[in-house]
Amino acid sequence: MQIIDGIDVYATSISVTDPDTGEQITRPVRHEEDWHIDLELPTETVEYYRVFPDPKEISQELADDIAANGIQRPVRIYTNGTRGVLRDGHHRLAIAKSQGITRMSAQIVANLLNTYTEDLPALEPAVKGWLVQEEK
Repeated sequence: MQIIDGIDVYATSISVTDPDTGEQITRPVRHEEDWHIDLELPTETVEYYRVFPDPKEISQELADDIAANGIQRPVRIYTNGTRGVLRDGHHRLAIAKSQGITRMSAQIVANLLNTYTEDLPALEPAVKGWLVQEEK
């Protein structure tokens, strides 16, 4: 098993419990190069999963590009089925907040978070619902 930043990179799936039926549902782990969009979330929901402080420096070029073209790449929220964390998109989130962008595209990456999981935010209903619905 290889652990990178607290993530088991050889994990192939995670289990999620359906809150309605109690049934265990298994989801495959996504590959890093797959940048599809799973959900459109309110910016406040993306902020909920941010556990690190806002970036100290923001690229003006990125801010200008987002102002002109919108956010072109979804943020990534990693989850183990019960907890989640924003793992990619801190700069885009900071820019979205500063520019008043109210919704953001998100990719939910089902993965096993092996460290610090109790300190991570519990899954918000929209994300938990998406995980369950994808397997039905």
